[in-house]
Amino acid sequence: MDAPPVAETAIDVTKPLNELRQYLAHAAAKTADNPQKAAAFALGAVANFLGQLNFPADQRAIFDSLFNAMRDLQDRTTASILKAPLIGIGGRYEPSEVWLTKTFLAGALEAEIALGGTLTNSSQKIIRLAGEASKVFDVDGGEPTVAASAKRLLALRKELRRSKSAGPANGIHRTAWKEMSELIASAKVLPDASMKLKKLSAEGLRQARKYAPPAQ
Repeated sequence: MDAPPVAETAIDVTKPLNELRQYLAHAAAKTADNPQKAAAFALGAVANFLGQLNFPADQRAIFDSLFNAMRDLQDRTTASILKAPLIGIGGRYEPSEVWLTKTFLAGALEAEIALGGTLTNSSQKIIRLAGEASKVFDVDGGEPTVAASAKRLLALRKELRRSKSAGPANGIHRTAWKEMSELIASAKVLPDASMKLKKLSAEGLRQARKYAPPAQ
């Protein structure tokens, strides 16, 4: 005897569908003024709609990627998903994924310095541990070295700490830097500060590897 079919949980799509219609209508109305911003809004609405219907994250990922890519265009950067395949060397771009990678590496560096490491030793340690993620600090036309990448990492940390103007004005990397900085400052006064700071350094490296763009 065959087993009875497994019943799927019914989802009432009325509210999500009405919200999607409203968001898409709003996007359509804004298309003439700013088509890229309207497209980003529409893609975000579709991603949100699929999330409400419990679509798996991997099936929603393309809409999330396109949403972020269209938002990046507002800052005159082009994400890899919108770029034509590159031939040879060149075509550097700085989308959100690059800024997040750089920022999390700067956060890991901040934790290492809080542990008592020197600027030079700590920055070079992070570059070595970052692996492929450290390539966001490479410069076209030159052979990447740990020392050169570490200097660029230190320069970014200095800019983030001093002016907080590094990267796109509305870049989500700003939130990441703020959160990591606050966690590090809180950890420094705890009895088990050393252990907490080591964990924060490791988490910064983990997040950097997560967001690092694929090698071209």
